[in-house]
Amino acid sequence: MSIQLPLPPNFFKCPPLTPEEKERFTAMGTRSANELVRKAKLRDGPYQWTLLSDDNGLKVYKGVSTEAQRSLHCGTYEVAGSLEDVINLYKTETTDQLKRHIRRLGRAWVDATNLYTVKESTHDRPHDSIQLQWFAVKTAFENLWNHRDGVLVQCSMECTVDGKRGWVRSWQSVDLACIPDMYSAAGLVRMLFFGTGHLFVESDRPGHVMLTCLGDMDPKIKGPEFVHDQGVKAWCRNLPDVERCLREDNLSRTPFLREDQLIPPDTRRDCFLCQKKFGPMRRRSGCYKCGQVFCSKCNRTWNVTVDGFATTRKVCNACSAAVPRYSSQGSMSSNEFSGYKGSFRDDRTTASGASDDLADFDLEYAGR
Repeated sequence: MSIQLPLPPNFFKCPPLTPEEKERFTAMGTRSANELVRKAKLRDGPYQWTLLSDDNGLKVYKGVSTEAQRSLHCGTYEVAGSLEDVINLYKTETTDQLKRHIRRLGRAWVDATNLYTVKESTHDRPHDSIQLQWFAVKTAFENLWNHRDGVLVQCSMECTVDGKRGWVRSWQSVDLACIPDMYSAAGLVRMLFFGTGHLFVESDRPGHVMLTCLGDMDPKIKGPEFVHDQGVKAWCRNLPDVERCLREDNLSRTPFLREDQLIPPDTRRDCFLCQKKFGPMRRRSGCYKCGQVFCSKCNRTWNVTVDGFATTRKVCNACSAAVPRYSSQGSMSSNEFSGYKGSFRDDRTTASGASDDLADFDLEYAGR
């Protein structure tokens, strides 16, 4: 009988690593991370990159490895936030962190687990670590091809790119005797990574981070080249999800209004942001940050944390796009946000009192 995913806890029985094995995997992971930084250079790098697509700031490029005669893909996307905040989204040093990361950012991931900790992070290097992991993912055309799985050494470490602070996380496929081929047991086809991963670098724009994902892999799919291209494009679409997660984390750091503090929706006839009238196809609701009334397009539901509990709250596009100000060390310098600073007025008379505040809202972020 085929094994169902996700696998039960402690499914793989892995013996302890020897010191020699730890040393070998440390060298392999470090080499893979350094090579990823080198490969991810779109200009004056080792590969010639061709733009495949540009969708609302998400750019996907294709390159060719002359050494192995295989295609590489690279996606880039810029987000507002600090490097520390982005790194925290990708911290997967434990299986619990890995599962949480998959829930938030693993669109294609089906299952994953940490097999070994090869190198733990330290007080001096809190963002550097190396693990051995197993994973299972969906293909872009899952009705045509089986899910894929892989065994890899994951190396995460801080780095410097063109004088800017950065962080790289690379994946390199490895063979482990304790992780057999899973095709007969679960229908999984073993794919290979040759230095795939992510590179995050502080942008030239203050308070922004440039995200790069690089795919150098063999998915073991026999088909036209465009099939591989589409699969990597789907993987790169995770980058804009980082922006959503950063917004949700930012929203969770500041208080939400109570239900009785919101302007009663039935007292407003049009959306406070887009000014379109409410109707059967344009429902109204209140923003739990500023208290104003918006249409469903301008007031989205976000996954946030309130008083330590995971829940959802509706927050308007303006409040959700407010960008926290960061110090040079990357931490929030205050609880204030640059962007929309409107708030609910107790008099509940008109929304005109907050209209001037909307002038501070950077529409660039609402449009993404």
